[in-house]
Amino acid sequence: QPAPADYHDRLFMDRFSDEYLLALIKHGRVGATEAGFDTMQPYGHILSDDEIWSVIRYIRETFGQGTSP
Repeated sequence: QPAPADYHDRLFMDRFSDEYLLALIKHGRVGATEAGFDTMQPYGHILSDDEIWSVIRYIRETFGQGTSP
């Protein structure tokens, strides 16, 4: 099981495009459970695309500064 990500690490977060985060939130981490990891489940059936974009904006604004909120 990998360690949780550090979302305050700007270099780490800059690796992920907004489109990648949209796909990750919408579809979950495809293939990870087959590899034995308990990772993020899909939320596309619960959240609309507009709501997912709001989550991405929140992540970027809250954690993208490289400091704790």
